[in-house]
Amino acid sequence: MSELINRAGFTADGDSRADRRQTPFYRLLLVSNRNPISTCNLAKRIDRQLSGAKISGIILKAPRADTRWLRILLQRAIDLVIGIVHASPAKPEGTAESELADFLQECHRRDWPLIVQEDFVTPEASAFMQNHPADLALLIGAPHLPADVLPLFPHGSLLVEITPLSPDAATAASGEVCITIQSTQVANASPSSVSARLPVQPRDTPRTIALKAELISNDLLLQMVSSYSTGNIDRAPEEANAWQKRMLPQHRPSTGCPPGHSEIATTRPLWKMCLHTLALVSPYVILRNWYRRARGQFPVVVLFHHLVSDRPHRMGMPTETFLRQVQFLQRYYRVISLSEALKELRAGSVKAPTVVLTFDDVYEDNFLCLRAILEQTGVPATLFICPEIVTGHKEFQHDQEDGQTGFPSLGWEQARYWQSETIEFGSHTRSHFDCGSSVRPTLEEEIVGSRNEIESHMGKPVRFFAFPWGKSASMSSAAKEIATSAYECCFSTMEHEILPMQQGTKSTVSGRKFLVANAWNLEVDLQSVFER
Repeated sequence: MSELINRAGFTADGDSRADRRQTPFYRLLLVSNRNPISTCNLAKRIDRQLSGAKISGIILKAPRADTRWLRILLQRAIDLVIGIVHASPAKPEGTAESELADFLQECHRRDWPLIVQEDFVTPEASAFMQNHPADLALLIGAPHLPADVLPLFPHGSLLVEITPLSPDAATAASGEVCITIQSTQVANASPSSVSARLPVQPRDTPRTIALKAELISNDLLLQMVSSYSTGNIDRAPEEANAWQKRMLPQHRPSTGCPPGHSEIATTRPLWKMCLHTLALVSPYVILRNWYRRARGQFPVVVLFHHLVSDRPHRMGMPTETFLRQVQFLQRYYRVISLSEALKELRAGSVKAPTVVLTFDDVYEDNFLCLRAILEQTGVPATLFICPEIVTGHKEFQHDQEDGQTGFPSLGWEQARYWQSETIEFGSHTRSHFDCGSSVRPTLEEEIVGSRNEIESHMGKPVRFFAFPWGKSASMSSAAKEIATSAYECCFSTMEHEILPMQQGTKSTVSGRKFLVANAWNLEVDLQSVFER
């Protein structure tokens, strides 16, 4: 750790940096109490979303070293067994030291000056601020700076604070977490603030509350900085408040799971799991995977789900559960985008166990819960939407028929805001239509018309299509013909893995597997133990 901290102030010189100096940027200094991953994610969002802003420096509080050695040793034993079965080594577990090392590499790559400190009130921190001048300081996680450095920033500072500081106290107290961004005194402007409240839902945990609160604070902070950088300092709180009213889910009351409708089963009986596990570690599966490794012919498994939410829903998965599943996938599989997977499949070469994440329908709750996990972990995903339902911000008819209310679709403004290099949008028909029909004009409107409508709203080509319900009865021959001619790749919900193909193979309807909520079950599904 000490070696990394000593190296943290290093910045590389190069032509790209010289080029950027010629452009007037709005300069930002980040002072963060958060961990390296969260701080890095915020810095990346600033780089991606604020084209006129430049990070002039980052001061990071030194993370605590991980001392859970017994658990680490047990995890390494599990990694060894799964690595043998997969014919591919598990990724090393992230520690405080490795997370900091990764952040340092990202800072060097993006030319962000960085210093790591045990305390922000030190001569080294003050000297760093003086040597890396900025227009505005962003104080993340309520760090305290010495009063003598505040005049260094012409536009003052924005202090980001989440209360209660301990998320597990929220349930016992008011049942909500408050996110506040407070400005300091700026010339010709009065101190101001903007705040948002995050209700604690029935299935929230301290970790998921913290992740969602950090996501909202980053959203509001970017809105404030955007206003500051364009000279609208007085209007920054007003514009940030207007943004959150338009964009953040309104936490509508819901009916929960209707009587007689249990949530989707995600586990097999224990006896069946034991049988599957014996097959999983059998010579057949192990030799099959090593053969695939030798040939570069691993399959791609496309996983699908509908809703990540901490409110009860028959098709929902709690945020904490989804986070654990994503961490499992990142450790033992490559998690790549659908575009990248299609490219590798067509090239006929997939050199490691690989999965793709997809979500159908895209409920509004996903804009907070799913987005928080994807941003924290950095994994890509494809979201299949129904433009007619998105346009009206409607609830889904299949929910209403089952007595489930309070779960509307994502809206267009939310979709455009969410769209990035790691998030792709595909079509799920125009109105969540059952494609078992053989009426071609209706199928054309639902399948091809939906693509045109999504492209007009999102400004990007729509390449992928997923059939609602996705079983044989909901995919007529005419529907499959229209879909495969209009899209690069189409998907059902009939479970099977996708094997590498020859370049130029005609588009077909590929299968997907349901993303179950248990890692043991998920591993059995991904390895297709009894699929044949």
